[in-house]
Amino acid sequence: MSNSLRQQTRRNLLASISGTGAAAIITGLLPQTATANEERNITVLGSFESGKDGWQTNGRNELERIEKRERPAAVVEGSHGLMTIVNGDSYPMIENKKRVLQADIVTHPYLFASVTPSDVSDTDSKVSFKFRLNHSTGTTNSGGSGSQGNTRSKSANVVESEPTEVRPLSRSLLTWDLSEIDNAKLKKAKRLEIIWYPTDFPPSGSSRGHGKDLDYRGDVVFDDIHLSDSRTQLSSVKLARDFQDLQFEHGQYQDTDITFRDETYESGKFVFASGAKVKYAFEELDSGRFEITIGNNTYQIGEGWE
Repeated sequence: MSNSLRQQTRRNLLASISGTGAAAIITGLLPQTATANEERNITVLGSFESGKDGWQTNGRNELERIEKRERPAAVVEGSHGLMTIVNGDSYPMIENKKRVLQADIVTHPYLFASVTPSDVSDTDSKVSFKFRLNHSTGTTNSGGSGSQGNTRSKSANVVESEPTEVRPLSRSLLTWDLSEIDNAKLKKAKRLEIIWYPTDFPPSGSSRGHGKDLDYRGDVVFDDIHLSDSRTQLSSVKLARDFQDLQFEHGQYQDTDITFRDETYESGKFVFASGAKVKYAFEELDSGRFEITIGNNTYQIGEGWE
């Protein structure tokens, strides 16, 4: 890549990152990079265009397909989404068995789900979401950072993602890097759960739709639940979501202070309306591969990371 093209790519990318924090921040900016504008190589777990796609819930909760006109900001793909109505359950969940059993998670290990929670009754709490993958293998390997200790029982093997906090009435794209988990577990996956709870009121019970800690009433709209083979898609979504969170915390982005720049590396600080400054670094490791660090988080963009 020529110096002028490299500098233009860097300027475009950093300007886009600091500009909106939208989910498509990286899309289309790096011609060497697989982007969401290209035909997506995905395994659909929930589009809800013709039904509920095998998703279920239990407890007192209800599932309804809704049309885009009912919640236009929450339905991101096609014309329908799935609404879960929470009726007093402090730890609701939805789950899918059929589509998970049919999926090749080893070759498509990056999981995404669009979620839009309503307000939580009687509180202004955020909502915390987690993925849980149930598998039938009895290996004792911890399986990477996404798992919770050793597992031996073939009927109770579970790996769980870290929680993601989502503001009420705000759409967010949840992600989980399943490539960190042992392939043996991914090949024996039998059920995927999405569980959630009011962040300020973490439940003490299990996530089977029977939590009794809080009289949680509200709803969540799910859409575009899928597995992808693109690490770039995963990184760009996480980067966009994290930068948006920075703007909610510190106010809108105002300026960029560049402290160092050469042919392949740039570092400095993003300046926000509150006066807060957050360090960033942008590095081209080789042709088509980029590493971006903002604060304490690092994102890998481009070819060769898959």
